Order: sequence, then C-alpha cells, then structure tokens
Amino acid sequence: MRKYAAVLLILLLAGWGYGQESGEEEIPVTAGETLRVNLDTGGSLAITGTGESRAVVRYTVSGPDAGDVKVSVLRRKGEVEINSVFREDRRHRRVRLELEIRIPRRFELKLHSMGGGITLKGIEGEIRGTTMGGSLKLSDLKGRLELKTMGGEITLRDSAVDGRVLTMGGRVLLENVSGDLDAKSMGGQVVYRNVRRDTETQNGEAIRITSMGGPIHLNQAPHGARVKTMGGDISIRRAEQFLQATTMGGDISVDAVDGWIEAVTMGGDIEVTMTGDPYRGKRDVQLVSKGGDITLTLPAELSMKLELELAYTRGQEDRYQIRSDFPLELEKSDQWDRSQGSPRRYIYGKGKNGDGKHRVVIKTINGTITLIKTR
Repeated sequence: MRKYAAVLLILLLAGWGYGQESGEEEIPVTAGETLRVNLDTGGSLAITGTGESRAVVRYTVSGPDAGDVKVSVLRRKGEVEINSVFREDRRHRRVRLELEIRIPRRFELKLHSMGGGITLKGIEGEIRGTTMGGSLKLSDLKGRLELKTMGGEITLRDSAVDGRVLTMGGRVLLENVSGDLDAKSMGGQVVYRNVRRDTETQNGEAIRITSMGGPIHLNQAPHGARVKTMGGDISIRRAEQFLQATTMGGDISVDAVDGWIEAVTMGGDIEVTMTGDPYRGKRDVQLVSKGGDITLTLPAELSMKLELELAYTRGQEDRYQIRSDFPLELEKSDQWDRSQGSPRRYIYGKGKNGDGKHRVVIKTINGTITLIKTR
C-alpha cells in the first residue's frame, strides 16, 4: 500500500511539472511612467526598482495547463501594461505563473491579481494594488500606498510612505517606517517597530492601529497613538503626548506614557506606568476593565484627583482590594446592586494629591486596583 502511494505521488508531481513556458522582454522607459499589471490567472509578482532606464519583464508559466495561459506586454505612451489571461474559459486549471519585473526606481504602480503574493522593493511613487489572496512583502518604498490583500501577511520595512495597507486575515508588521500610514488587519496581530510620523495632524495623532482580532505591539509612538483590537493583548513600550487603547478581550500593558491615557478592556488586566515631567502637559488617566487587575504607577509630584471604583460579585468579597501609595479615603457599599446584571457591591476610593489638577479614574470588576508612587 505504501509503495503504491509513493508511486502515485511521484506520478502526480511529474504531472504537475509537465509543461513550461517562459519569456523575457525589455522595453526602454523613463522615470515617472506607470506600470499596470493585471493577473487574471493569479500568480506571484515581484517588482524591483533600479537605476536603469528600461523595464525588464521575465515570466515563467508551469504546470500541465501552462499552454492555456497568455502573457502580454504592451507599450503605450507613458505606461507599460502587463496582462495574464487564460486562452479558454476552463474552470479548473493546474498552472503557476511567476512574474518578475525590473523598472526605474521612480515609477507609478497599479496592480491587480486574482491571487498570489506580491513583493515590491526599491520603488518611489504612488503604488495601488489588490490581490485576492497572498502575502505583501514591501521594502525600501517611498511615496503613497493603497494596498490590500484578501488574505495574507503584510510586511513593510525601511520605507517612508503615506496611505493605507489592509489584510482581511493575517499579521501586519511595520518596521523602520515613517509617514502617515494606516495599517489594518481584519483577523491578525498588528506590530509596529520604530514607526514614526514626520508631520502631525491637527489633533497630534501620530499612529493609528486597528485589528479585527489579534494582539497589537507598538514600540514607539513619538506623537501619541490610538490603537484598537476586537480581541487580543495590547502592549506599548513608549508613547508620547497621549495614548488611547481599547481591546474587546485581552491585557493592556504600557511600559511608559508621557502624557494622558485612556485604556479600556472588556476582560483583562491593565498595567500602566506614567513617566516624564509631572508638571508638563495634560496627564488625565482613565483605566477601565470589565474583569481584571489594574496597576498604575505615577510620579509622586503629579497633581491629581483620584476616583477609584472596584466592583465585586457574590462570593468574591475578600479576594479583591484597593492598594495605594497615595492617601485615599475608602468606602464600601452595604447593599447589593442588581441594576448591572449579576448582583455586585462596591469599594470606592477617593483622594487628592497636590491641587488636584488632573483627573485619575480607575474602574474594574472582580480585580485589584494598585497605585504605585515613583520617587
């Protein structure tokens, strides 16, 4: 039986490798023109910018149905157009297209593929494109991006770009990137490493991250950040000016925020450390968890008004408490509150440090609140 399966596998592999067509074309071009690529057959696409005044197109079509694919390279005024189509309307085809293109570094791109990964490197200009499924590997880009994949990872490195990148399902990694870029994943984590914005918007927002499901990791936010995920942890190493963080289920960890912060989780712990000059800028705090511990570390000199609320349900009376290095007045409710669903009682903490300039609000359910004073 094993021998029969091995022979069958060899025959299948041999059948897949049967048939191959390839071609290469070279076209004189000038910087600033447009490249259009339409892959109705799908396939892998790699485009590299060079210092040459020519476009070089190389393609390979392999598989039993390689002869059913037609690749055309058209030259028009101001643009090069590349198309791949099937010669006949056949539903199932065993074919693989690999397309490699070299163009001048400064070029506009308009891309569409029915499926397959896209790799772009060393290009300056407006880049727009969609693939119906496959990864986007992007590096050394400059200009504006409008790129989307219906399913696959996105990596963007060593680039200065504005615009948007979107995946309907997969991880997004931005590393060593500057510009006003919106990165989103509908079902995967979004990771920012050394991402900065060169020009601020009117409200000072520098980084925006949205994920429909998955963790968010951000190293630096020099001008603040707004991050949101429908489910996953959020971890921030350092944010300047402000931070807004929201997760529908997961922990929130902020190593350093030099400014004001709002953090909300529907179920998870929150841990935040405020750094910087406590006399400078807005430093209000709002931390809310629907079920988890909250730990907040603050400068000893911060002028603030403290408003703390800890709710606990039946059977949890002795498990949770409010701990504080700052003076607090604690008050416990006597009656069970049934207006919020399951009956609960409350522990309230109120206090004032200095003249109470900033408002610090912390609320949690079935979790301990801890305030730590830095010296």
